[in-house]
Amino acid sequence: MVTRVVEVSRSPFAIVVPVPIESVLVTAGFWRRWLGETLRSALFHQHRMLEESDRINRFRWVSG
Repeated sequence: MVTRVVEVSRSPFAIVVPVPIESVLVTAGFWRRWLGETLRSALFHQHRMLEESDRINRFRWVSG
């Protein structure tokens, strides 16, 4: 399946309806694979790097 991006921001016929994030499900395909990979590795790696560099303490300090 090929999805094409079409510029419709100026179209009077393009209706964009926001949906709650809880309503969005990625169950298959390209994005499911990469979202799964991010959850498995990238977030943990980023957290570890923030801890090792002590930068995460800046977030803790700002949050109170």
